[in-house]
Amino acid sequence: MKRPGNTTARGRVGVGRPSVAPLAPILAGVLALAAGMFAVGCKGGSSDGGTGGSGVGAAAGSSTRPTTADATRLKSGPAPLNYMVGPGGNLRVVDATTGKTILTTTANPQSAISIDQAKGISINGTVVMHGPLPAGHQYELWLDKPKQ
Repeated sequence: MKRPGNTTARGRVGVGRPSVAPLAPILAGVLALAAGMFAVGCKGGSSDGGTGGSGVGAAAGSSTRPTTADATRLKSGPAPLNYMVGPGGNLRVVDATTGKTILTTTANPQSAISIDQAKGISINGTVVMHGPLPAGHQYELWLDKPKQ
């Protein structure tokens, strides 16, 4: 004999029929994160006229480093250099050996930045500036402070 509602023959509610309602907030978060990753705008700078071979716009190399009044230095060192950007925003990669900004781009919160001598510079696995980068150089990753 079948009982009315969502019960089993033993009277336990919901057994054998899992609910997907608890997964709805997780699915919404995953979809929002995926949409945000596709919305990242990038600019890459390289020696091939600025397109970096990737079709994204380029930022001109600058002869000066960002100052601590304008930006926060997140990480520095030789390649390979990896960093997870917390708040996201306008990022600059500086070749500390030459003192020039080699990439200016925008990254979403929690973006993974990778500086690799052979591959170049990537954000969340997407190359925004193709390598190879100069051997033995030091790099700095800067996050611009929000305008007030």
